[in-house]
Amino acid sequence: MCCLRRPHPLVEKPRVLIQLSFMTEGGSAVDLAVLSDLSRRLGIAAPERHARHHAMKWGKGTLRWERHTEFSTYLW
Repeated sequence: MCCLRRPHPLVEKPRVLIQLSFMTEGGSAVDLAVLSDLSRRLGIAAPERHARHHAMKWGKGTLRWERHTEFSTYLW
């Protein structure tokens, strides 16, 4: 089953990483709405409707979102 896991991002040094985790009452629907709005403002493709992870270039970095069973993580 190892092939089904999402790969960890490769990070060039030196870098500062920020990772936040959120529990939202609306579940992934809230995350997808926020990510879709941000994607539209940046002029890039929004995540698929049932996506569990998404990555987008934002500024000098990449914003990565991942939906877990009970929470979401954002890594930038």
